[in-house]
Amino acid sequence: MITDTLPIPNKTTIRLTVVVVVAMTVLFWAPGKGYTQQAREYQVKAAFIYNFIKFIQWPDTAFKNDTDPFHICIIGNDIPSSQFQSIKGKKFGERTIEVYHVKHGEIHDNPNILFVGKDISIENYRRHMSVLENKPVLIIGETPDFIQWGGVINFIFRNERLGFEISPKAARNRGLTLSSRLLKLSVIVDKTQ
Repeated sequence: MITDTLPIPNKTTIRLTVVVVVAMTVLFWAPGKGYTQQAREYQVKAAFIYNFIKFIQWPDTAFKNDTDPFHICIIGNDIPSSQFQSIKGKKFGERTIEVYHVKHGEIHDNPNILFVGKDISIENYRRHMSVLENKPVLIIGETPDFIQWGGVINFIFRNERLGFEISPKAARNRGLTLSSRLLKLSVIVDKTQ
């Protein structure tokens, strides 16, 4: 005998259905436009930073040996560090790239590259810089006055495109040698210095 009624689901079946619907919603939910733009922006900045390594020479004293890794330190609360995972573990010559993010507290270890987020105040920046004074660290930022703060490279937007400005003087003061090819791609801030 065939009946037209369906079995009444038990509590476990209902819970499982709710969990599956919620999981599918979360899985296929597209984040808002602002989030994806920010994520894309930092993916591009991470790629820039990776490529800067190819065009900058650090003094031998910046590393313990030929296989000592590149340490990239990110400071700032607004930077999605997950976007920098794409360069973590990559190799440049014999050196592996390590990335760490400092949201609160002090910079640990000696970074070779320091990326300073736009949410860092000048006071907080100066506190971090006191630890890195006279060390061969490529200091990169993303605020309008960053080069005046003593930064080496600053990300800028020109005509809605991401670019960067460089202070060759700040690089020299830190013992870094910049490739002429890198300088040609940048806006040079201190041409006469």
